[in-house]
Amino acid sequence: MKNPRTRNLILGLSAILWPFLVLMLYFVFHKPFGPELAGSLAAGAWRLALGFVLVAVSGALGQRIAPLEDLPRLVRLSLQAALGLGIAALAILLVGATVGLHAWLLALLPVAVGVLLRRSLRTWLRQAAALRDLWRESDGFGRAVAVLIALLLLNALTVALAPPLKFDALVSHLALPQDYLLAGRVQYLPGHVMSGMPQNAEMLFTWAMALGGLPAATVLGWWIAVLAVIGLLGYFRQRLKVRSAWGGAAALLAGFSLVMLTAWGYVDWLALLFGFAVLVLLERWRRKLDPLSLLLGGTFIGLAV
Repeated sequence: MKNPRTRNLILGLSAILWPFLVLMLYFVFHKPFGPELAGSLAAGAWRLALGFVLVAVSGALGQRIAPLEDLPRLVRLSLQAALGLGIAALAILLVGATVGLHAWLLALLPVAVGVLLRRSLRTWLRQAAALRDLWRESDGFGRAVAVLIALLLLNALTVALAPPLKFDALVSHLALPQDYLLAGRVQYLPGHVMSGMPQNAEMLFTWAMALGGLPAATVLGWWIAVLAVIGLLGYFRQRLKVRSAWGGAAALLAGFSLVMLTAWGYVDWLALLFGFAVLVLLERWRRKLDPLSLLLGGTFIGLAV
């Protein structure tokens, strides 16, 4: 290892991977694989897949409404999913306040959207190929940063899959969805100080929780954070350079709190995603002077509020 950059990269990756190795060896010798562990792994896989499905059908809905073909693919991927998630939150609020929160009905929503908008769904999914292109365009620095970002997000995912423990999630962001599901509808809860806003993120958490249990909500929050990072990568790639794209994403994830907020069941990353969408659309309006950009920008401001 005569090359200092290679040596530093190997040392850095070793420092990150070492705790995972220790944890794996602990489970090998202390917790043999059995039905209980198999059930936990299956539940985790279901919640991860469920979160992706909810994001994907939301992306299909957003793609149908706002193709935004002049924007980079990764930016479109992020903004269209954000728009679809906002619409889904309002739809769940409407359904929950009228018909009621029935698990079968909440499960029917993604199935119906996926079938009816299957072409838009395929178009939205194909945009993710831009991540492969970004990897190919990256040099050693960019790829090293990409690996570190992936490890940070995967580490946060393990926290998202565990039962939530953070204060705001337990008294507000996840408590409201639980109370709505117990009541069978979205309604005013006089014993809850945060009741009656209504809250977009909490509607999405209700959706996920009804189909996958409490950790499904935190996993959906993790997927929302991944969407925001992907959108920023695409925007920085267009406005600056490939290295700057990875550097910008790394700067955002350099703080402990922002990384862990991806997994705590909080609403900050959804607000960040909506805010990012507003800035992109305002810049698009400045270039094109089209009413659609202002309309969508105002929509995202309303969703954030």
